[in-house]
Amino acid sequence: MNNGVPKAAVELVRPMCATDLGAVSALDTLIQPSPWTQPQLEQAWQQAYRGWVITQQQQLWGFALSQQVLDEVSLLSLGVHPAMRNRGYGHALLAAVIEDALQHHALSIYLEVRASHRQAQHLYQRHGFKAMAQRKAYYRNPEEDAIIMHLLLAQPTPQ
Repeated sequence: MNNGVPKAAVELVRPMCATDLGAVSALDTLIQPSPWTQPQLEQAWQQAYRGWVITQQQQLWGFALSQQVLDEVSLLSLGVHPAMRNRGYGHALLAAVIEDALQHHALSIYLEVRASHRQAQHLYQRHGFKAMAQRKAYYRNPEEDAIIMHLLLAQPTPQ
């Protein structure tokens, strides 16, 4: 294990490519109440968002999608197939996002998570994220508050 992430899971993570978008869309539809559509994913891909997937035997089991603007990264979506949870896949994907943010000199990562999704919040907390605010009625289907979480990667340098 590396930082609490099973080595076997880390070895399955690879950068997302355009040919993954259909499978990512299908998985997101399976696991999210308000999933990204394939056209939305394709548009994000064209705008140079970064993504990672976990595949095994040509089956996509998980994905993460992020966007960096200047020195801030937004984790836009992270999901693992229900049959493959509790195997370290979420940890491995999140570790890939954090490592990529560090390599691209980001100072912080932000995300929103459903207030009721305690398992996801725990995952993020294990990687150092802290809850910093709440957005009322942020999510739909069903309507729910979002918890905004933040991970500080480095202190900004004074200019």
